[in-house]
Amino acid sequence: MFVGVEVTNAQSSTIPDELEPFDFELRRHMKHIHIGPYQALPEKWKALRAELAARGEIVEFPSLEVYGHSCADPSKAETTILIGLKQHARTAAHER
Repeated sequence: MFVGVEVTNAQSSTIPDELEPFDFELRRHMKHIHIGPYQALPEKWKALRAELAARGEIVEFPSLEVYGHSCADPSKAETTILIGLKQHARTAAHER
């Protein structure tokens, strides 16, 4: 997966000369597509974490948001949420 950043106003932003790569693998994760304004994302994260906790899941680093194409109507904006989950003991033992 490639994660990038779009800078829309470079004159007023401080951009580092180099960005450091960060490699990771989501061996086990939950995926959710949020359709709606970006301002609703904090509440969506809270609801997803509560649902995962109710299922007995343990959230682990990393988790991320992948933003879809920008659109004029905020109610149609798409954001993919990937939440890293702890592997089950039997799954982790099987992969060794």
